[in-house]
Amino acid sequence: PEADRRRITELLRPLAAGTSDSAREMLRIRRRDGSERWLDVSVRAQLNGRSGAGGFAGSALDVTERRQSEEKLRDQLHLTGELLEVVPSPIYIMDTEGRFVGFNRAYKEAMGIRRRDWLGKTVFDMFPPDLARCHAELDQTLLRETGAQACRARITDAQGKPREAIFNKATFT
Repeated sequence: PEADRRRITELLRPLAAGTSDSAREMLRIRRRDGSERWLDVSVRAQLNGRSGAGGFAGSALDVTERRQSEEKLRDQLHLTGELLEVVPSPIYIMDTEGRFVGFNRAYKEAMGIRRRDWLGKTVFDMFPPDLARCHAELDQTLLRETGAQACRARITDAQGKPREAIFNKATFT
């Protein structure tokens, strides 16, 4: 494709001008049979003693299968994210350091929160001390022993009303 030819020209131009000595780029090529392949191309200028390059040396690694796998993974992650968003039960995700790294719309609405205020925070940043301590202890036990657990807690919902909540927690392994 013409756009890809332009990318190759742009890749080589600074090398030919002597303003750069190497370049690396992911490039798409079309084979004679019409199929497309992706190459991880590394190029180094071979200087001729004068200004500019006297030639180029490089390598090209076919990464088509890797790119296809990455694309499938991106699609799968997108689907998983979309499914998580539409589940009517409040769901949150924490990392092994106890930081909130994600939650769905139902959790956001139930807790009356904004993503930017919670992401990266811990239970100690977001809950009263007693509740935070309880969650943190249970989370540490869960991380040590893996599996699943459930606990009841009194929380304040988005409307400021106290509610009984059941937290079902599980580790991802």
